[in-house]
Amino acid sequence: MYCCVPRVEDRFDEVGAKYAVFVVHINGVLHCRVRYSQLHGLHELLRRVYGTREPPFPPKRLFALSDAQTEERRRQIEQYLQCISQDEEMSKSELVTSFLRKAQQDTWEVHEAQVEVHVVLPSGETSPVVIPNTSPTHSVLQAVGVAVGIPDDLLPNFGLFLGHAEGERQLTLVRRLQEFELPFVSVISSPIKGSCLFLRTSYLDRELDKFVMADAVGLKLLYQQAVADIKRGWCEVDAAQKQKLAELHKHGTFEEFLRVAQSLPQYGCVRLDKCECDWPEPDSRAAVRAGGGVLACRSTRPGGQGTTEEGTFRVTRIRSWTVTSRILVSGEEGGGTEGGSGSVLELAFEYLVRPDTLRWIKLRTQQAIALSLCLQTMVNEILQQRAGRDKEKMSSGAASDSTQISVNGAKDPKVNGEHALIRPAPSKHMDSSLGLSLRLPGIKKADNVHSNDAFEGIGEEDL
Repeated sequence: MYCCVPRVEDRFDEVGAKYAVFVVHINGVLHCRVRYSQLHGLHELLRRVYGTREPPFPPKRLFALSDAQTEERRRQIEQYLQCISQDEEMSKSELVTSFLRKAQQDTWEVHEAQVEVHVVLPSGETSPVVIPNTSPTHSVLQAVGVAVGIPDDLLPNFGLFLGHAEGERQLTLVRRLQEFELPFVSVISSPIKGSCLFLRTSYLDRELDKFVMADAVGLKLLYQQAVADIKRGWCEVDAAQKQKLAELHKHGTFEEFLRVAQSLPQYGCVRLDKCECDWPEPDSRAAVRAGGGVLACRSTRPGGQGTTEEGTFRVTRIRSWTVTSRILVSGEEGGGTEGGSGSVLELAFEYLVRPDTLRWIKLRTQQAIALSLCLQTMVNEILQQRAGRDKEKMSSGAASDSTQISVNGAKDPKVNGEHALIRPAPSKHMDSSLGLSLRLPGIKKADNVHSNDAFEGIGEEDL
């Protein structure tokens, strides 16, 4: 969750009295407008549950605030919301998620009613589901699961994504919907025309396919997703592979088709629209994909030279990443969305290019949130794999030796199907050889900085 409060707006009640509302952007878009009293109410509820762990909240004042005091309160509220968003337990609590859902509903003046929502399936067909327009994300996903026939135990492997498509060959995924938002409201309030909901697998590790393929419905959905991704060019194939896949597709052999598709390097990756980046040099244009434990950029150098360079960045060498946003005013390119402004998003990641050298690489894209969540998903999957290996080592050690074995650090991170924030945790490699003083040049303040618990450094096999 990436929060910012870019401005304060004046409103008038029924009797003409003026009051202020704080404009809250989450994940790069306008989410809600809330009053100080509403946020103070949330603060009081959180304080009862979390005590001193809850971040400080700007105090009440007896008299009307000056412009300078209002600006200071806006800054303090922004910091307060950012602190909450970086606390995994607090940000996912029912207190916070229900507050944000209600605020989103009130801001967009949505009155509760039954609506028909069309969700685009991996095949490109739409599945209509009738739900209350105030249904949270998990309820909408469950309704889609029932309509399609996905078993309950398989449902966590899928997610709802906000995006837009142009025909069969162009799909833009903006972000995966989270529990703090109402999917129906997120669609109708999207500044991008033609936005709708898409059902896709929520993981990026192809090894997890085996759990989905064990079910007939899951197998069919996975097959349809692979066919669509290959058709739109997300997964590149040569002539021989294309012919082989075409034959398997013609005969409808789902499992064999997927086995061939899984052998392709780009299988299971999410492809983003072309964006600006500073690799290999500033003002380059890059086609970016994420999956399989890597972030790949196919960059074209500036100046119309037409030279293309492929860069593959392993997630285990990304020490940290950050998403920043710049709010655009009306009249500025990209501005003019509801509320008088849009935003420009940028994702920057700190990459270990050599054993003693870190480099920041920046990607300017409106899909920065989706890309950040892809990084988080891959990190979570790596941590899950490591936790599984550690448990296997402990089990085998206990069977052959009575000596107690403990996993290094005794930290078994809580990793679930959601895209959880990783809290900053120093790496042994980072402490010993790289230092902790590096900062991203050109960015004064980051909305959120994620340290990577899967950061490994460069071993002898890489040299």
